[in-house]
Amino acid sequence: MLATMVDGASQSTPPRVRHALGLVSRLSRCPSTGLLTELLLEALEPFGVSTYALWAAVNPERVDPLTSMLSNWSDEWLILYMSERKYLYDPVVQEAVKRPGNFFWRDISSPASPRAGELFKQARQFGMIDGFTMSARAEWPVVTALSLSGRELQWDELEEGVVSMLAHSFIARGMYLREETVIPAVKALSSQERRILQLAANGAPDKTIASDLSIQRGTILSHWERIRTKLGAADRAQSVAIALWSGQINMD
Repeated sequence: MLATMVDGASQSTPPRVRHALGLVSRLSRCPSTGLLTELLLEALEPFGVSTYALWAAVNPERVDPLTSMLSNWSDEWLILYMSERKYLYDPVVQEAVKRPGNFFWRDISSPASPRAGELFKQARQFGMIDGFTMSARAEWPVVTALSLSGRELQWDELEEGVVSMLAHSFIARGMYLREETVIPAVKALSSQERRILQLAANGAPDKTIASDLSIQRGTILSHWERIRTKLGAADRAQSVAIALWSGQINMD
C-alpha cells in the first residue's frame, strides 16, 4: 500500500502528504521511542496534530485497568488525568476499547455523563480541541489505541488514509520497542526510582514524594535526572508515561 501511495504521489499531491509518506519507512525502523515520537510529530504537525497518546490495555473487555500509555501530554494534564482516573469515563478511551477502527472525536455521540462532558472541556484548555483515534486489537496481544489531537482536524480521504498509515506504523514499532527496550529499561531502575515514578504516576508532586520517602527535595531532582537518562526521556512527564507504558508501573 505504501509503495502504491508513494508511486502515486505527484506534484499535485499536497506537500504535507508527500512529506508524511517520506517518513513512514523511517518511522517503522526507529531504534528508540524518543526518535519514534519525534518522527510522528514531524509527520503529523502539518495536519494540525500537536499531541499524541498511545494506550495499551491488558483486558479488551475492560477499560479499568488501562496499564500503560505513552504521550507528550503536559505534566499538569498527565497528573490530573491519571490521579483522578479520568480514563475510567473518557469517551475516547471507551470507544477505542469497545471497537477497533478509526474515528474522529467529534463523531462520538454525546458524552454519557456530566463528568465526560467536563473532561472534553478540560482537554480543550490543554490544546486538545479536536482529535482522531486509531484502535487495533488483531495484531498484538493487547488492545492498542493511538489518539492524536490538536486544533481542528480537517482531512480529505487521502490525508486520512496517510494519517492512519502513520498511526499503524507508530503503534507497530512502539509495541516492538516496548518489549525490546522499554520494559528492560524500567526493570533496570532501582527500587527507589521505581517508587518515585509510582508516586508521580499517582499525582504526587516532588514535595510530597520527598516527604513520603524521607529524603531531601534536592535528592529527588538527582533521582529524576538518573531516571530520565535511563529511560531516554525528555522530562518528568515522558518518564512517567514511559514507565506506565512499560506495564511495570501502574496507577494505584
